[in-house]
Amino acid sequence: MNWTTDRRFGLLRGLCKVLVVVAWAALGLTILIAPVGLARAVLGGVSEEIWDWVRYGLSGIVFFLYGLLLAQAIRVVLAIEENTRQATLVLEKLTTLTQQVRDRVGATGGPDASPGGAPGQSDQNVV
Repeated sequence: MNWTTDRRFGLLRGLCKVLVVVAWAALGLTILIAPVGLARAVLGGVSEEIWDWVRYGLSGIVFFLYGLLLAQAIRVVLAIEENTRQATLVLEKLTTLTQQVRDRVGATGGPDASPGGAPGQSDQNVV
């Protein structure tokens, strides 16, 4: 299994991309529209309308930040899942390799098979 090409959770990855695009579009519209509306309100002298446009601008910025935050949170969860899967694969390979080494050493009666523990050490020298 190739880790770089094995991409799971395509729907969540697509949702991340959509969230980022929508967030940037909202910020762009906020930057374009809010100052124009604010200028109209200031020139018209209507104080209620001024605060409405300020709130509109702030809500656009908050929406932008929330969209990016949500997209990044999904990316973090996906990265955790990928890292966990990779760590599991590595641990499975390591366990298999360790088991193979144990089987070979046990079958050949290697130097660690003596009861004294250290190679060349007999039971009489163990204190």
